[in-house]
Amino acid sequence: MVIKDVKFSETMSENCSVVVGVYSDGSLSSGSVSLDADGEISAGVKKLGFCGKLFKTDSFVSCNKKINHVILVGLGEKSKEFSEFEMEKLGATIYCAAAKLDKEISVLISGADVSFKCAKYGTSLMALGFMLKSWDFDKYKTKKCECNKKNLQKAMFITSEYAAVESEFAWFRNLADGIFLTREVVSEPANVIYP
Repeated sequence: MVIKDVKFSETMSENCSVVVGVYSDGSLSSGSVSLDADGEISAGVKKLGFCGKLFKTDSFVSCNKKINHVILVGLGEKSKEFSEFEMEKLGATIYCAAAKLDKEISVLISGADVSFKCAKYGTSLMALGFMLKSWDFDKYKTKKCECNKKNLQKAMFITSEYAAVESEFAWFRNLADGIFLTREVVSEPANVIYP
């Protein structure tokens, strides 16, 4: 299964899980500060002892009726300069943390929250890493274990530059489709590839 429903918006979806970035000093990513008006997320970070170490994740159930789960993702030091690979890895980390929790997530981390050369490009790379991690080849599996079932179907990346990011991401979406095709071809047995 591949998650193709990756979108960008200025507002978050309702009745979904929310992904929040946490720096190593305990502060939250800029997109999630307004969501933490009642202090629930900050209290959850402290209660879990989440230190914001880079690429570490944790989650808790929210008391807010519009949010099912809060997924915490460590962003490390605020001054850390992210590479392109690390932006993709951040997206993959988000997918791994959210895949089994809910059908839809809103990601409140954008390229502007990390030290990266271009905010809209960073958000696109994060979404690309998210999509690439979602790929799974189970065509020939006879037993599908329910414990490994992934519920996630849709991701919404929240950013103020959503229109620019959406147009930037069109190229990345085509790149991901090419990568998925290549992965499927090399995963097929020889009698299917060469008739």
